[in-house]
Amino acid sequence: MNYLIVCNMRTGSSYLGELIERQGLPYWNELFTAEICRRRGIWPPDLDDAVSDCVLDRAYSVPGAGFKLVYGQATPKVWARLALVPGLRVIHIIRETLLEQYASVRYLETAGVSMAREDSGAVVCYGTDGAAVEAPGDLRLDDGVDRFLAWRNAAVTWRMRAYWLFSHLPYLEIHMEDVFTDEGRARVCGFLGLRYDPSRLPDHVPTPRPCARELFSRYAEMRMADERTSLEDSAY
Repeated sequence: MNYLIVCNMRTGSSYLGELIERQGLPYWNELFTAEICRRRGIWPPDLDDAVSDCVLDRAYSVPGAGFKLVYGQATPKVWARLALVPGLRVIHIIRETLLEQYASVRYLETAGVSMAREDSGAVVCYGTDGAAVEAPGDLRLDDGVDRFLAWRNAAVTWRMRAYWLFSHLPYLEIHMEDVFTDEGRARVCGFLGLRYDPSRLPDHVPTPRPCARELFSRYAEMRMADERTSLEDSAY
């Protein structure tokens, strides 16, 4: 039985995928992110629907295999086809602190820093292409409130869409913060039929980025707008 990790960007999904792989199930990472596909020797994504179908066929030809699908990636046909996979186990990672998530997304877009690992006692940053990158020193962004709210509304819409598309399947919703706890990791493993082994965990080094308060010059305005915009419309 195959699985799927559905998420927005910057939700701990890469860590979770590596965790699942270390616990015993194959993991393809992001099938529909070009540089990751090329690095893993997978076909280039989304040249057309036929190629997308080939990518899915290859991924799910491996028993128990899964991959990560980020909101907005792939074609509508891919999303619809996944919703029809019999017994597909869907893990949906959500994050409530949307302003901090937005800060993480904007930091990635601006600084090119996707993740960090510890190497000989030093923290090394990497981009999405797997190459080491230099984290910038002081970074200040002048994003307006409208830009943040547009991103926020899109994120909430995708979260609702993913729920309604996949909730008829075996479905687990987990908060980002729980991905990094033993209880949360055990829940995921149990959902996938795995016995959780805490001795087989991937390294986790938080990405060294500024918090939203430090990153955005208009942080106070953005926070007020965030607090005024309720998540009630996305309640299930």
